[in-house]
Amino acid sequence: MPQEELSFTYFPENYRWSHGLLIGLNMAPWGGAEIGEINRIGLRLKNRVGDDNAWFREWAREARTVEDRGRERIADGRTLSGAQYPCAFASERPATIKVNSG
Repeated sequence: MPQEELSFTYFPENYRWSHGLLIGLNMAPWGGAEIGEINRIGLRLKNRVGDDNAWFREWAREARTVEDRGRERIADGRTLSGAQYPCAFASERPATIKVNSG
């Protein structure tokens, strides 16, 4: 990687794909994705760089997987997702957040 390259390049030979993957990674702090989900997509695409049909297939495949897991959890009676926890804490005043110590 050139010294002046400051951007994360998951796919060094394809800036467009690297930037697209970086957009997904940047959504992680807000619950838009999990880093592991984005990494799984990147790993599946490593040998198909530049194949835009593969790009769209893999993103759709991961989206279906996440959606299916969510629907299974709902069917099991789970109605609160991990993505909701930061929002719940953010609405609390810092002095009122209780931490379970055991």
